[in-house]
Parts: sequence; structure tokens; C-alpha cells
Amino acid sequence: MVAHLGSDLQVHIDIRYAVPGLLVYKLCVKSDKIIDLSVLLVLLRIIVNEINKQKGRNRFRPIDLKPVFKSQKQLVDLARLFGMTLATTTAATVGWKFFWKAVVRRFALRGSIAGALAAIDGPLPVGDLIAIGLSLWIIIDVIKLSDELWKDAAKIAKTQIT
Repeated sequence: MVAHLGSDLQVHIDIRYAVPGLLVYKLCVKSDKIIDLSVLLVLLRIIVNEINKQKGRNRFRPIDLKPVFKSQKQLVDLARLFGMTLATTTAATVGWKFFWKAVVRRFALRGSIAGALAAIDGPLPVGDLIAIGLSLWIIIDVIKLSDELWKDAAKIAKTQIT
């Protein structure tokens, strides 16, 4: 087991040689609840970050996600999905609403182009394929830039509160 959240969520890793010299890793997530793809991506990013923190140690310890959720205030909504209640103050927490506003501000043009290409293509699905590519690019960038997006979300929240 790589990570767990009580009995609600378990993450295992399978490692095998695809061909000599090529290791293939597969993270397997088991949950009693339905997990949205975006939530799954956030979870996997957190787990990989926590695994990377253990580099250089002689021994690997499975990651308990409860303390991780408590130390990172933006995970409050994600914790609620798994039935966890975390004590935080509303003022100190930047909500997902502001995170998604930051995403829209940063990726609105790319998303609009993807939507337009999907809507105005001809008999061949070229526009749809390009739109899918742009959408995947946005998803990857949201994952890679999530720390910056949370900072932007905090700025947005601050301007809307004052």
C-alpha cells in the first residue's frame, strides 16, 4: 500500500518490467465512493508529492492522507468528499470556487478555442480532435500549475472580500 485515507481510500502501486530495462508503474486507487476524475487527479498529485518527500530515506512508509489534508487548507472540500470534517476558519481557507475562477482567468482563451473548434468542424472530426488535445493540455497545465493557481485564487478571494 502506498497511501490510505482510513478505509475509504487505498492506493497501491504495481511495478513490473514491460521489457528488459523498462519499468512500468501503475497506481491503483480503490475506494468505496465514486471519485470524479478531477478529484482523482488532485489526489494522485498529492500522493506523488508525498512519495517524493521520502526520497533518500532508507525505508518507505505508506502515506496517511488525514494529516496531509489537515496541513493543506485547500483540501478541505476534497476531505469532505470522503466524509472527513476538518477544523478550519473560513477566512483562512481559499475555496474551490476561487480556484476555478483562477483557472478560468488563466485558460479562458484556450478553452474558448477548443469549444469553437469542436462546434465548427466539417465532415471530418479534425476540429474535435484538436479540441480534445487542447482540453487535455488544459487539464495537464491545471495539475502542473495548481500551486500558482491557488495563489491566484487567494488574490481573487482577497479582492472580492474587500
